[in-house]
Amino acid sequence: MLTRDDIAALVRGLLPSVMDYANGLVDTITARVKALEERQPERGIDGKDGIDGRDGKDGDAGRDGVDGKDGINGIDGTHGGDGENGHDGVDAKDGRDGRDGRDGIDGKDGRDGIDGRDASDLDVLPAIDFGKVYGRGTLASHRGGLWRAFTNTDGERGWACIVDGVDGIAIEAEERGFVISITRSTCAVQTFRCALPVLIYCGVYEYGRRYDAGDVVTFGGSLWHCNAATGAKPDEHTDDAVKPWTLAVKRGRDGKDARLSQGEHA
Repeated sequence: MLTRDDIAALVRGLLPSVMDYANGLVDTITARVKALEERQPERGIDGKDGIDGRDGKDGDAGRDGVDGKDGINGIDGTHGGDGENGHDGVDAKDGRDGRDGRDGIDGKDGRDGIDGRDASDLDVLPAIDFGKVYGRGTLASHRGGLWRAFTNTDGERGWACIVDGVDGIAIEAEERGFVISITRSTCAVQTFRCALPVLIYCGVYEYGRRYDAGDVVTFGGSLWHCNAATGAKPDEHTDDAVKPWTLAVKRGRDGKDARLSQGEHA
């Protein structure tokens, strides 16, 4: 890409050629003007008025001009002078080493620990009194499990359950079974639900109601047993793998009308 200096050098190089060409044109024009001025005028005969000429036809479109020649490369600019050398920096002084710190005072010897007890000598307390403070390592029964103090205790703090036991069992009856809840020593609760095959009579069949397995209803005078949860009618055909209803007791035939005894009038 040409810089401003390159363009300036190019103009300076072309300027003499342009000036020579311009001066030649000016000299030619000046000579022709001088010759016309020195020429003696002659009286001419008045000419006749000419006939108006017909309008000329439009000329053909001119050809495209020849591309101009590439310009001459500009003269290279002069190199800039070398800059002055910078001053040498001053060497830093060596820092002085710090003084060694004084030795610390030796710590006091720790007291000897208490001898450990044999496993057979460990006593398990029958219960925990949270109003007392127990030392680290104390074993006690609590909520059906075995607890150990991992530090000096403060109320319920400081205890950990190492053998989880059973603190209580609750049994609750349901419509078709019962629920067993077991509370562990850590207060966690485990729940077990037990279902029993109990038949429950639900009365006359109600349209739109959903029945569960074991329900028994009266429908069309017959007694029907529900085999699986369903919302279908007892006599309705379904594509279920298990038939939702089973006819348990079929409706009996209607009894005959009693005959009138002799002497009675109809």
